[in-house]
Formats: sequence, C-alpha cells, structure tokens
Amino acid sequence: MDVLIVQSDIVWLDPAENLLRLDAMLERDIAVARPGGGEETGGGNPDLIVLPEMFSTGFCVDAAAASAAAGQVAGWMRRTAVRYVAAVAGTVAVEEGGRYYNRFYFVRPDGAPTFMTNGTCLPSGERTGRTLPGRSG
Repeated sequence: MDVLIVQSDIVWLDPAENLLRLDAMLERDIAVARPGGGEETGGGNPDLIVLPEMFSTGFCVDAAAASAAAGQVAGWMRRTAVRYVAAVAGTVAVEEGGRYYNRFYFVRPDGAPTFMTNGTCLPSGERTGRTLPGRSG
C-alpha cells in the first residue's frame, strides 16, 4: 500500500483557501486518473491520502466557526478520493445536535464516506473532559 501523508500550512479558519492549497499540492504531487484510461503525469499514485487533523480550519476555540463549512469539506474529500482513485482520511469539526465534534472521515476511492465521531464533545471548541460515546457511520 502506498500512503501519502500530507503536511500543509493551514490558514486559520479559512476552509476555502486551505482546500485550494491542498488541491494545488495534490495536483503537483499525484498523477490524475483520466476518464477513458491513462493518467496525466505527476508523482506516484497513493492508495491512501492522510490529511492533517482539522486540515480545513486548524485547531480552533470557536467550534461553531470551524464547523460552518463541514459539508463543503466532506464533499471536497469525496471528490478528491474519486479524482485520485485513492482513499482520503482526515478530521473535520462538525456540529450535531448543538454540540461540536472532531469527526474523522475515511472516504473510499469510489467516494463513499465512513466516519468516526470522536467521543469528546467540544461544546465551546475546547476539550472539556466531558466524554460521550464515540460512534461510526
């Protein structure tokens, strides 16, 4: 299995800019599978792309702001997995039921996502020690 571990310079609370930067980095370093066969030249093709924790926003004490683009970020992960025919893994701040979580997404090469929600609730964006059961989906 070939794994690409991504280290990026994250722009604080700017998911759009962070996704643009990641797109440019991946475009430069990975060959892109093209419809009808063949690949455009680039680096090697990984089986798995591992992104930094909270790669779209950086760690943040404002969980509501960090989670605002969670749907956009999850969609980007699905498109990226399909584009590079590689699994993509990373965490995203999400809001669920008025609570905020650091959710780990694993997106298969076909774009199908699975996730594991960290059991620690982040009501104000800080780890409070209040632990809730983790769950997957």
